[in-house]
Amino acid sequence: KVDAAAAETRLSWFTPPPRSTGILVALGQAGLESQEALRRQRSRAVMAQHDRERAEEEVVLANLESEVQESAENRAACASLINEGRLLYNRGDSAGALVRYRLATGKDRFNAEAHAWRSRAALRLANELAEEERKRRLAAETDAESAKAKAEEEAREAAGKATEALGAIRVGEDD
Repeated sequence: KVDAAAAETRLSWFTPPPRSTGILVALGQAGLESQEALRRQRSRAVMAQHDRERAEEEVVLANLESEVQESAENRAACASLINEGRLLYNRGDSAGALVRYRLATGKDRFNAEAHAWRSRAALRLANELAEEERKRRLAAETDAESAKAKAEEEAREAAGKATEALGAIRVGEDD
């Protein structure tokens, strides 16, 4: 009696679980895989969005740095022209001084016009980028919805196959 009980206990360790639990595990695994795929797709979309934003910020910063450098150079050139004009005026060359002053004010006016033009161009670029971003977000939302629908369809197909397999197993058990 002791040997029979021990043998039965040993055999219970090797008894496979019912087949229907394997189907449930497969269904659960398919659901987890589709959720993981959606999660990966969302994280890739978010990372791509961050990369695009970082690139746009780098372009804006480069433009600002260039503008600051340009305006500093322009101020230095204007100051130099005004100083030359003062020296020429002090030496008695009023015509040369007038030319230098006109050049300095012309540089300032040109700089103001160029700045206004760059500002308008920057606004146009910002509007275009905002429109492109809106389109990208709409496309990303559409892609996410289609991926979700595809994952749900795959889950339904897996559930149908699992149900068919379960039915076949039950028919096999009935025989």
